Amino acid sequence: MLDFLRKLLFGNEIEELKQTIDNQKRQIKELEAKLEKLKSTTDTQTKELSKKQTKHLDKVHSEKYKKIHAQILQCTQGLYVDDYKKEDGSWNIYKISKDTKISRQTVRKHLENS
Repeated sequence: MLDFLRKLLFGNEIEELKQTIDNQKRQIKELEAKLEKLKSTTDTQTKELSKKQTKHLDKVHSEKYKKIHAQILQCTQGLYVDDYKKEDGSWNIYKISKDTKISRQTVRKHLENS
């Protein structure tokens, strides 16, 4: 009996509120789906950007390595080879690093690898 009276007094309002709640639930589901799509798109874009950055850094490091290696080869195979050799026949790493403005560790590493 109480339900019957409620429907008589508030029937239209209750139905409208139920429809409003259902509409809001649908909207929430749609927004959640859009959010998931945006997340996956963002993840994909982030991965692509990371790959591009890695490629660029590899290229920059490769070019830098080649430039440094060429400078050291110029000292060790150029006209002034005798200026960079010590009396005992080993390389004067300090002088090569000073003239090429490359760190002694880098010069040592390149001389060991070549």
